[in-house]
Amino acid sequence: MPSSTGICAAGEAMDSTENPSLMVDVMLVDDHLLVRRAIRGLLEAQTERTGIKVVGEAASGEEALEQLVRLRPDVVLMDLNMPGMGGLEATRKALALRPGLKVIALTVEEEGPYPRWMLDTGVAGYLSKGCQEDELLQAIRLAMRGDRHVTPRVALATGGNRRWGRRSPGPALPSGTPDPGADGGGPSASGDRQPAGSEREDGQYLQGAFA
Repeated sequence: MPSSTGICAAGEAMDSTENPSLMVDVMLVDDHLLVRRAIRGLLEAQTERTGIKVVGEAASGEEALEQLVRLRPDVVLMDLNMPGMGGLEATRKALALRPGLKVIALTVEEEGPYPRWMLDTGVAGYLSKGCQEDELLQAIRLAMRGDRHVTPRVALATGGNRRWGRRSPGPALPSGTPDPGADGGGPSASGDRQPAGSEREDGQYLQGAFA
């Protein structure tokens, strides 16, 4: 079992919060089709055991908001780097539309201001695309019971631990603050713009997903 801080001890498996009798509807938001297919495959392979099923997909923030009303998912796995409306703005609008919605950031962004911005927005979790399958499943279950799981590197960088308490949405960003997903990315910690789509990191994630 995890410690009271939410950090698993070395060699210790994450606690099982699976309850297949409690179905969890998930929507995937990512502009890369192969990434969405990989995540869908991982989740659907475990549906009978976990009760987690994918009910829809979106390739942009705009599409996600359109489908949110129709599909009414319990959890949204949200990428940050997407053309048009990025994950940060889409998350703010999604939570305004559905205050009880659980949004989990699933992204290559582990540094810079974006993890803190997303956490302050009130996301129900923050995961790296390099995370293991068990961590993804665990984050979804923790979100459904009101806890928040943060990938270890981000937790250290933001001064927290891997399980943050729920936060209410933070204040709006100052005028002119870039959305990290808009048109392929925002500034990194060094001030440079990241490549649109972060294809290299997504490729590493896909390689692990299909291994």
